[in-house]
Amino acid sequence: MSALLDMKLLVLVLAILGIYGSQTTACTLPEESMMQKYERWMIQYGRVYRTNAKKESRLKIFKENIERIEAFNDAANQPYKLGINAFADLTNEEFRVA
Repeated sequence: MSALLDMKLLVLVLAILGIYGSQTTACTLPEESMMQKYERWMIQYGRVYRTNAKKESRLKIFKENIERIEAFNDAANQPYKLGINAFADLTNEEFRVA
């Protein structure tokens, strides 16, 4: 009987540690920076810019678009979600003529 009680106590302690560990990890991992998202996106879609100035201007547009996507997806009662695609570095005007 004591072995069964010890086993239940061990399972309970492991469960508590597992929950605590997952919460600690979730809170301490830094959110991916916008630059990291942008760099990953550039690799995924094969984007290469000729100058740093062009890359910076496209980063600004990319950031604005990502913020718009995240705000839309965070809003309640949306029938669909938006995602990042190959056009994430274009303005609405550029997208319309692309």
